[in-house]
Amino acid sequence: MKIGTDVSLKECWESGYLVMDFKVRDLFPNGRKNGIDKDAYVNFYRSDGGAMGLGISGITKIVDTCACWNDLMEMYQRHQESIDSMCGYNEDNPRPGLDTPDEYVMLHLASDIDMYCGLE
Repeated sequence: MKIGTDVSLKECWESGYLVMDFKVRDLFPNGRKNGIDKDAYVNFYRSDGGAMGLGISGITKIVDTCACWNDLMEMYQRHQESIDSMCGYNEDNPRPGLDTPDEYVMLHLASDIDMYCGLE
């Protein structure tokens, strides 16, 4: 299954938004109601939105990596204060879903990490 930070996967690819590609049964081995497997690896990819090719060579894939929830949390915790500040989260407005993440919480956390310091 593929999901993106925009409703349209085509728009995600053309605009350089992060996309997450995963096998539902791997990410949710006990069903969606029981949460994600925090050790299940998923694929993240993002294009340059055509910026690198300046319209000549088209759109290029610039992020293509695998990570699990635990990997993302490790990266996030190293830069938590700066990432949260960049995204407008603070004590009064905490980042939602970290205790009970689903695929969209995972995607959005990965996107924020990617924008701050990259996923690779």
